[in-house]
Order: sequence, then structure tokens, then C-alpha cells
Amino acid sequence: MDEHKSISGSPTNIKRFRLPIVLVVGLLLLAFIFHDRIPSTDSGTGPKLSSQIPNVSEADISSHELQDIIDALVRTHHWFKSLPLGRFEYSVTVTKSDARYERDIAEEKASFPDLLVDETTFPTLAREWKIHQSLTFDESRLVCVSRSNAFGIQTEAWDGNSLTRYVDYGTTQDPNYYLKSDVSGAMSKLAWFPQVGTPAIWFYDATASYDGLDWQQTPPTLVGKTCFAERDCVVLRDAHHHWIVGREDYKLYGRYSRNDWEQFDQHREVTDGIFWPMASIRMRYGKEGLEWTDRTTVISLNIDDVPDDSVFQMKMEPGVKVCDLREKYPVVFTSDPNRTEEELAKIYAEARESHDRDASTVRRSRELIGRVAPELGRGTWLNSEPLSINELRGKRSLLLGFGYTACAPCGNMLALFSKLQDTSTDQLILVFAASDSISDVEKKLDLYNLDCPAFIPSDETGFGEVFERYRVTGYPTIVAIDGSGAVTSHQIGALSNE
Repeated sequence: MDEHKSISGSPTNIKRFRLPIVLVVGLLLLAFIFHDRIPSTDSGTGPKLSSQIPNVSEADISSHELQDIIDALVRTHHWFKSLPLGRFEYSVTVTKSDARYERDIAEEKASFPDLLVDETTFPTLAREWKIHQSLTFDESRLVCVSRSNAFGIQTEAWDGNSLTRYVDYGTTQDPNYYLKSDVSGAMSKLAWFPQVGTPAIWFYDATASYDGLDWQQTPPTLVGKTCFAERDCVVLRDAHHHWIVGREDYKLYGRYSRNDWEQFDQHREVTDGIFWPMASIRMRYGKEGLEWTDRTTVISLNIDDVPDDSVFQMKMEPGVKVCDLREKYPVVFTSDPNRTEEELAKIYAEARESHDRDASTVRRSRELIGRVAPELGRGTWLNSEPLSINELRGKRSLLLGFGYTACAPCGNMLALFSKLQDTSTDQLILVFAASDSISDVEKKLDLYNLDCPAFIPSDETGFGEVFERYRVTGYPTIVAIDGSGAVTSHQIGALSNE
């Protein structure tokens, strides 16, 4: 049997059941059908969402006929929800509008002004994403393989007890394996795991909220009838969406909300009375108009295929990085088939000791809060005469930013300080590492248009004793000091722009 052209499966009798709306939405979010009546998005601006909505007139439909339509949708999703075995393969092409593409480029350049911002450095900036994904599952196991020009290669395998995730972004980053004890992240949004307690959903948008509504307890209302895709359809409405359903065949042909338009096509009967759309289009709108267009094609859908056990097992190649997240702390090592159990146990023991030391350091940094801020000590000042923490006490509050010139994440802190120097009443002081040269620091200050005071400790090597006095263990670190000279906040990572 050619799996690209046919679907295997046996007839199944389905009883009616109560289905939360979130599950129905999950069915529809499968994807997004291209249809000739939808205008091209090549211009990047696109039509207003209102131009996609069909003309609706009053429908002469009985309550019995309406209930039959609702029950058909419920049966379809229940059938897919109950699949014990199967393999599903599909492809998606995601296209950004010109406005969205240019905005993404501008935002990354603003965040990383000292980096070359292009699609090589940031693959997600590509104007078009091409994604190919396959799912293979049985009653308690699943493997998901995804390939994309924007996200590289990602494979996740749940064997019933733990999750192994492989990531290769296809850039300068090394491939990595991640070991986890739970199913989470994108994988839990793709398929249903009836035996492992994850959401019973297919392609569920985790950012949406549907208030736990149930179509059988709170049925959708009838809006009217319309001619859609050359078919007589009815339009239903619930608290969040409008649904376009074939009046005779009960197939889903469209769905729209305030900022989303989806159209479904090429329905295929997978078992008696159960149809699944094999192609679709989704158009997502923002304040300025059309932003994203997603075109999805289901390549194959095979039911009741018994997968081999080896499908759910991932063999790590020698030399790859492994990050074990099954403990309370990450354990990172390089895969080595010749490593003994004793050597591996030593790696885990060292990771535990490191975690305990880090936890102690965090506690020490918290102990600094409420105490009088230490002096910065001897060093070189740029953009200012030498300043003293003690002399500034009682005059104004301070914001100290600790980092070093080769630190990429520190760029976010420098960008933040560049904005704050024009709006904040705090005294801003940047503290660089003792190993940073004056010329390198000056280049950073010029790059981010910073004219606030900058301090370089005079220690001969390393970061300098001031980093130890302020208990800085990660970069960047921002320390807030109030007008009385007491430390009020100690945070690793740049604060938000707000």
C-alpha cells in the first residue's frame, strides 16, 4: 500500500461523549488549507480579516439537524483522541509578511547591536520556514521527528518512562541530547498520551484559553448559512470562534476568530463517517494586518500500524553533548560508549557538588540584601571622576551593572542602561572585569551610546575583588542600592525595559 496515497484503518463504532471545546480546537489547529479563493500574501500587507469572512444569511435549520452536526464533530475528534497506534507525517510552510519580517530584523538588531544580524546567525529570521514533521505512537510511547530551516533537527522519543530529546540547530552550536523524566514543551502539544497523563490534544495552541467550556453542556449557537468552497454550509459560533461546517457532509471547512482565519480542504475518510482534512491554510493577523501564513499538507496518516520497539529508542553517537535534566539540577557530559559506570557515577557526583556550591552562592547573594553596599575599590573610571558608594549615600539610589566586554548576554544590560540613562533618576554605574582593557570598554560604551560612569577594577587578573564582594556569579548581574546605601535587589540577567 502506498502510504502517501491511502490510509489504513478499520471501521470503529464511536459512542457520543462529552468533549471540551479545547479538544475540538485542537483538532482544527491541525492545519491550514490553501484554497484559490484566499488572496495571495506575497505583497506582505494582505487583506483585512473581515474580507475573508463569508456572507451569512438566515438558515432554516431544525434543532435536530443542528445537533447532528455538533455530534459529528464530537465523534470525529473522539475517534482521533482514542487512537492507540499510528503514524502521522505532514509538512508546513510558514511565510512572514514583509512588515513582520522587517520588524523581526529591527528587533534583533536593537537587541544585539554588536552582532551580525542575518538568517545565518538567527535562522528564525528567515522570511519562510519549511517544516517537516512525523509522529509515531502507540498506547504509551511516542517519537516525534522535526526538520526545519529555522529550527534545525529536533527528535523527541518518549519510551513510557523518560524523554530523550535530540537537537541540532544546524549552526555553530553543537548537537545536544537532553534526558527528561516528563513529557513537556512542544512535544506535549503535538499528540495524545493516554497512559502518561499529558493533555488529550492534537495540535493544541497552549497560549489559548477556553474556560473549560463543553459543547454538549454549552452548545454553539447557529449564526446562519453560507455558500463556502462551493458547498452549502452552516456557521456556528461559540464563545471564541466561528465554525464553518458542511450542511450535508458535516465536514469542517473553516474557522475564524478575531485575528485568525483557517480553511480546510482535501478531507479523507479514515474510517466510517470520520473525515480528516489533509491540507489547510491559516492566516494570522496583527494590528498592522496580515503577519503570518501557514500552509500545511498531511503526507500520510496510517492507523493501527504496530511500530517496532527500536523506533522509540535513541542511540547517542560518541562525542555528542548530553544534558540530563532528570535530576533537580542539570548533569552535562560528553557521550562515550567506553565510559564505565564508576566514571559516569563520578560525573553525576561532581554535578551534585557543583549544584550544592551554586545553591550556597545564591544564598550568600541573598544575604547581601538589606546590608550596606560595599565600596567598589581602586580602579579606572570612564565618563566620570572617581565615585564612592559611601559618598553617594543619602543623595540618590544606585544601579550597578556587572559584566565584561566578551559577554554576549551583557549586551542586553548595556542596551537597558543606554535607555535608563535618559529616563531614570538612579545613578547608573557599569562595572567591567579587571581583565577588560580600557580600549575594549570604550568601544562598548560607544557602541551602545553610553555616557554613564564605568569602572574597571585595578586587580591584575580575573574579574576583580569587587565581583566577589558583590557576590557576582553570573553575567550580567544588576544590583540595586537605595538612598540609604543598602542593597535592595541582586539579580542575574538584565532587567526588562519596563
